[in-house]
Amino acid sequence: MLAYDKQFRLALKKNFIIAIVLGLLSLGTQITMNAFFLEEIWINSSFSTLAIPFIFAQVVFSWCCIIIILYLGDRFLNKKSKAVKVLNELVLPFYIIHFIVVSAVGFYIVQLDYLVVSEFLLIFLISIAIIIPLIFIIRELNALRFIFGMSVKKQKSLARFFKKKKTTADELVIEGSLNEKSQ
Repeated sequence: MLAYDKQFRLALKKNFIIAIVLGLLSLGTQITMNAFFLEEIWINSSFSTLAIPFIFAQVVFSWCCIIIILYLGDRFLNKKSKAVKVLNELVLPFYIIHFIVVSAVGFYIVQLDYLVVSEFLLIFLISIAIIIPLIFIIRELNALRFIFGMSVKKQKSLARFFKKKKTTADELVIEGSLNEKSQ
């Protein structure tokens, strides 16, 4: 709801450069603190005075990323296009399916003895490889569209791929002249 408010959008535009600068500064602070105080921040999990600026830098970085993402989304993705129309239609099925798939895949992947980053990438890639085909299957079948809260298509979904295209008289003339030239 905030994204459709004009004042909110103006505030994003006005604070975009500030968000980039603060985001880079807070990222630099986190990297520096990780480089010099890794043990005090991460390994010794007790709360220390070094943790305060590190956590503050994390919060500032997170807010700056949110502002940057919202501004860039408003600027570059707020246009009418066929892709946006299709993706907007698929939001609800994706939202429903992704939790189930990620949970199921994650259940098996976290039991493997891999690095956390490797497990994350495996869960992400396998989940995307499962979710995307499922989403497009749901998009094509009217029964599944109804179950997932999408509007039912009037034309039978798969039939549109096999429907014969009507040829016009001009296309027949062009096709006939091409056949004569090839003989």
